[in-house]
Amino acid sequence: MRFVAACCRAGLTTFCLGTSAYAFLVSVPFVHEQFLQPELVPALARFARWHGALSLFLAPLAAGALWPDRRHRAVMTTGPVLVWLLAMLGVAAAASSPLERLTPGAWALVLSGAALVPVAWLAVVDLALASRNTSAVSEDPIGHDAAVAAAAAALATSLSWLAAAIVPAAGAMPAAGVVQSVTAHAVLFAGLFAAVTMVRALSELGPTAARWRAIGALVLYASLLGVATARIVLTAVSQRAIGSRAAAFAFGAVLGLVLGARGLRRGAVDGDHDDGSDDVRLVFAGALPSWARSATIARRVGWGIALVGLAVAVRAGSMAMDWNFAVAKLGAVMLWVLALATCAAWVPARVPMPAPVPFALSLALLAAHLVAAGRVPWGPVTVEAAAGAGDAWAVHDAGFRALRDWLRPPTPDAAAPPADGEPGGVAFFDYLQANTNIGRSIEVAPVPVRLADLESTPATGRPPNVFVFAIDSLRRDYLAPYNPAVTFTPAIQRFAADSTVFEKAFTRYGATGLSVPSMWVGGMILHKQYVTPFAPMNALHALLRRHGYARWMSMDNIVNVIMPRDDSLDELDRGRDVADFRLCPSLDDLRGRLDRLGPDGPPAFVWTLPQDVHVAVVGREGKTSLDGEAYPGFYAPVASRVRRLDGCFGQFLDDLRGRNLYDESVIVLTSDHGDSLGEGGRWGHAYTLFPEVVQVPLIVHLPASIRGTVESAPASRVFTSDITPTLYALLGHEVTPPASIFGRPLVWRKGSAPPPGDTFGLMASSYGSVYGWLDDTGDRLYVADGVELRDYAFTLDGSAAGVPAPVTAEIRATGQRAIRAGVGAIAAFYRYP
Repeated sequence: MRFVAACCRAGLTTFCLGTSAYAFLVSVPFVHEQFLQPELVPALARFARWHGALSLFLAPLAAGALWPDRRHRAVMTTGPVLVWLLAMLGVAAAASSPLERLTPGAWALVLSGAALVPVAWLAVVDLALASRNTSAVSEDPIGHDAAVAAAAAALATSLSWLAAAIVPAAGAMPAAGVVQSVTAHAVLFAGLFAAVTMVRALSELGPTAARWRAIGALVLYASLLGVATARIVLTAVSQRAIGSRAAAFAFGAVLGLVLGARGLRRGAVDGDHDDGSDDVRLVFAGALPSWARSATIARRVGWGIALVGLAVAVRAGSMAMDWNFAVAKLGAVMLWVLALATCAAWVPARVPMPAPVPFALSLALLAAHLVAAGRVPWGPVTVEAAAGAGDAWAVHDAGFRALRDWLRPPTPDAAAPPADGEPGGVAFFDYLQANTNIGRSIEVAPVPVRLADLESTPATGRPPNVFVFAIDSLRRDYLAPYNPAVTFTPAIQRFAADSTVFEKAFTRYGATGLSVPSMWVGGMILHKQYVTPFAPMNALHALLRRHGYARWMSMDNIVNVIMPRDDSLDELDRGRDVADFRLCPSLDDLRGRLDRLGPDGPPAFVWTLPQDVHVAVVGREGKTSLDGEAYPGFYAPVASRVRRLDGCFGQFLDDLRGRNLYDESVIVLTSDHGDSLGEGGRWGHAYTLFPEVVQVPLIVHLPASIRGTVESAPASRVFTSDITPTLYALLGHEVTPPASIFGRPLVWRKGSAPPPGDTFGLMASSYGSVYGWLDDTGDRLYVADGVELRDYAFTLDGSAAGVPAPVTAEIRATGQRAIRAGVGAIAAFYRYP
């Protein structure tokens, strides 16, 4: 019966924690808009869809979990209430499916917290079952605690290293990184040892030391897990609001409460005090499976193998797909908890050790870490050398990555003077956060964007057809026109031969959520998803409507918001989920419409955002090469998909040529952003503005009738937000950008002066307060990461990842001043206070 009760408890706990996590994700607008609604993670979509029906099982699961202890007073008085409440809630959830209908806002956070109540309720029942007036105390608690901390540090570090050895990543493993990792883990567990010692000392001040010792250990454990969870999760979703902080902390704290209460109850029910251990040990050993507490060699070896397997699984999963290293860091915390539980259960109760020894060793380890991390001005290690070694080692060691981020001091505010109209005295990163992820509750009216006077230019002749292929996450170094080592894109190479290849093209936003709208606006926009109605700001749609274009478009979740639906729309990829958009089927769908492009019909504007090489799609499809080829020097799963779309693209262009449409059309091949594919241990794009994310392909083919009448500067710095102003110019309009935040035409009439240079180099993440500034030549990039509170600098030498450069005080001051002014310019234009 105990086994059945344990299974019921596990099912109830998993369901409630899953509900809490999902509701928290919904509370973050960009996560809801860009990931949950398009169902990019099918498992989450299925959970939300079945949540109502599954809620009917909550009451039976609670009853099953409590049944073996039904005669205990705590269960008799509170158990029926919990079961009744869950039965009522289950029926209500089954009838209304609240998770499917949940939208960002306060109610999502309320549900996230409320879902934790049944889990905490069961933990409190466990504490009641474990209550007693006396408990054993280790004969040498300081020696025992110090030994547990030392063993846990060694075990946690070893698990990270073993996982890295089994699932290796490219990159150097400098010896200085080893020292930083060892000392950082040692400092973590030495700090825990000091905190436990404080709990023991304070508990002795009261009349019931045993009870206060248990409460103190439990509060410490829950608080540490709450803080760790909040630090990782809030960073991953770029949230600082008090409600989000409370919800994330509560999730980790309740998990710690459950594990600690489980340990205390196990001590009372199973008689763990018989081995001389006390409540502190029981709390920290609560995460250990019951069978792993056995002293038999076979079971301990089996548990050790299971730990290594778990570490390997976490590493493999986080390397395949992660979000701002959240999976890797949460996995590291999980391994720390299990390492601590293992050592708390296995280390003998008596470890003779003079009391001053562990404290002296802790201070020595802290000093060693400060030296290794370059924090001692007169030490042998410089800050730059330590940072370089730490960055290289963090690629291989997820635990050290989390510790380094927590222990590293934040980037200083360069104290740049405020821009015009900007409130003085606002710290740099606080200012960025105030202008980032503007919530739905903050009403912002759209400001009309007019790139040109559309009515003053008479329409002459039939406008050219326009095809814009923005392939999500396509990196430019995976295309032959940008990288001579590429042999798998012959069609795009041929296309580039009679087109303009812009060598230094960049996205304005490091992810789809704001990158796509910026293309349609022709400039930068408020960091809000989204200002509605969006139509007044949609400069490209105004142009298409003025010239009578038929719109053949793939309507994903973003375009559905920013594009009006009218009679000019003919939807591509109808009936497909966004995650299933692929270039080949989209082109097949498009090919069936080409017969309409006769001289008497309206011109066509084509837009599609295929997901062939998006990191989430590649992960969902198994992270394998489609054709079995290795593609040395490239990430084979992506390279093989680029080869596939290249073939389809080439066939489509041949079809256009055969219909005499190729030289009558504007054809744009670009991307909304790039992706990290293992550089520096990074994967995906999330909040980052690393060179491989912001550098994109931009190849523009012009009709033969226009090609000889215009000129361009393909070696100059350009942005994807310049595409819309370029289309304005190609259709005969004189572009007059209303503010510096808008783009410029990429072409101009031959013989005339080029448009004024674009000196506005601001870039941003779509989902967090991460901003960058690119110099006028496109050769130097400064990034201020308001999520991790650090900054970077790069020299862009044409390679995918660029060359990291030291961030000097001058670079920091110049970059922060430019970013602050750029963000202020966006706020000023859109009248955001």
